[in-house]
Amino acid sequence: MSGVSGVSSSSAASMMQVLNDSMQSQTDMAEKFVKIAAEEKVQAQQLSMLGQVIDRYV
Repeated sequence: MSGVSGVSSSSAASMMQVLNDSMQSQTDMAEKFVKIAAEEKVQAQQLSMLGQVIDRYV
């Protein structure tokens, strides 16, 4: 436990900043994955609707 108390406040702040940056980058990546999945779902629905329209006229 003596090692923990020996951590300076600037080192602790640096470690917290690294953790915050890492969490933010993971959150950003998750948001991008959600957007991509939503866009793919919309595109699939649009293609399905297009296919239905083509089926009606063929």
